[in-house]
Amino acid sequence: MVLTLLQVADAISKLHHPKWFIHERVLARKLGITLEQLHGVVRCLREGGVSSSSSSNTFCSNPPPYDTKIDIFSGSEDNPLNLHGTRYGRKTSGSGLVQDTEKEPSTDVLLERSTFFRTGTLASHDKQVTIQRQKDLALWIIGEHKDFSAYDAKYVSERQEIWRAWALGTSDELAALYDHDHFIHIAWKFSDCFSMIENKPSPSQLARAKEEVVAMLVDMFILPPPQTDTTITTMMTRQRPYLQHYC
Repeated sequence: MVLTLLQVADAISKLHHPKWFIHERVLARKLGITLEQLHGVVRCLREGGVSSSSSSNTFCSNPPPYDTKIDIFSGSEDNPLNLHGTRYGRKTSGSGLVQDTEKEPSTDVLLERSTFFRTGTLASHDKQVTIQRQKDLALWIIGEHKDFSAYDAKYVSERQEIWRAWALGTSDELAALYDHDHFIHIAWKFSDCFSMIENKPSPSQLARAKEEVVAMLVDMFILPPPQTDTTITTMMTRQRPYLQHYC
């Protein structure tokens, strides 16, 4: 059975990412398809269908409501798929190419030109969160933001060394240290992203903010998904080897 654009669209409709941007590799994983196949879906939407590879040179239109050219990167209008993309970062000679298929999550994505997505209508998106704001938050979390270098060198080094233990929960002691000496200040610095209005975030607010941030780092392809992750579309995972075209 060949997986169709309608099945991909149905799987996307089950995702809920109106606030934080999600890296293209993570989106592909959640859909149970490869990165190359995700690029094929985007291309199919942009062109309104696919051209035949045979000598007949026929064009196969997408099924309604995807049978018109849809630019999910426009950023200015909604589309039937409720999927919106943005490309961000410094462009290099290899930007935009499918490569490193088996690449592991890392902080490298913060230094690369990457493609990110949000789902839902434009009106549903959190206006406080831009891709620049989200990347700045991630850089502050890992202690690599350029403005953070002006802080005490020992403090900077400590954050860079313990943030991962805090995020992954591998050390209660280091997690408590990061919460008390680091995250409380980061959360307040980015209070607009967490709807915080008090001068000092409460423990429950910090706990919710941490949960959001850790999930955000996973969705940005900085941290690996938890072993209990159940967001992958099982139907599409089973059928992935048979995904050949999208119309």
